[in-house]
Amino acid sequence: RTHRLDQVGRNNPEFTPAMRDAMKREGRLFLEAADARGELNFTGIFATNRYPVAPELAEIYGVQVTAGEVTEMALAQRRGILALPSVMASISADEGKNPTIVRAIYILEDVLCQPLPPFPGDIDVSSPLDATQGSATARDRLAPTTTNPTCRGCHQTINPPGFALEQFDAIGRYRTVENDTTIDAAGELRFLGASGSFSNSTEFLELIARSTSARTCYVEHWMHAALGRPIQEEDKCSVGAVDTLWSQNGDDLRELLVQVALTDRFRHREVMERFSQPENMEEEQ
Repeated sequence: RTHRLDQVGRNNPEFTPAMRDAMKREGRLFLEAADARGELNFTGIFATNRYPVAPELAEIYGVQVTAGEVTEMALAQRRGILALPSVMASISADEGKNPTIVRAIYILEDVLCQPLPPFPGDIDVSSPLDATQGSATARDRLAPTTTNPTCRGCHQTINPPGFALEQFDAIGRYRTVENDTTIDAAGELRFLGASGSFSNSTEFLELIARSTSARTCYVEHWMHAALGRPIQEEDKCSVGAVDTLWSQNGDDLRELLVQVALTDRFRHREVMERFSQPENMEEEQ
């Protein structure tokens, strides 16, 4: 999603090209730092509070670093890869859509693999929010989505992750106040494998890092990449086996890749159509 950082720059004048370029590098630096600490595993990726801070991003992180040097620092308000400014910025950059809701849907669908029902095309999404658009915080601005009967069924599930991440602004700076009003980031998740309450963004990210849903979803993403297609119902047994064996071997990311490559699903996968024999090959022979 780092391609969306170019869009962040268009919408935020304070977001400089130097910040954008540093953000595009920080995911790789984050994983390299985890590997150097011997923590290139699920917990090290999702629960750590240690971040390699580039000078161009020091203002966003709220710290001071030596010019020209990337400095690894422990940061109390952040947890894991999801709290990287590059992630926070890119998952909220979807032009024309509410950034709080976009972040929430990313967490639910891409981090927890919790599918949401299709959006009903005949719902008026703007009028119910007209009366609250001048409110100070996202929670207040989106209040009608949980009181309007048409919206409430979905938004009771969607809103909590978005409100939790409101403690990071559009370019990933940590904050506790929006428009001179304290941000209420408290909420609750109610999913099998990802259930619990939280009072702030740190507790929310720690809940994600502990959840079996996030672990399994992480495995599914690697299986998806390896198979070259979305995960299907018949792949679920392989995903579960990989998750179990990976856990038994210390959660190391390299071990996860090994276990994915050893599955029957990967070793006996169907060759994708674009790699199959051209139709005219027989004629040419």
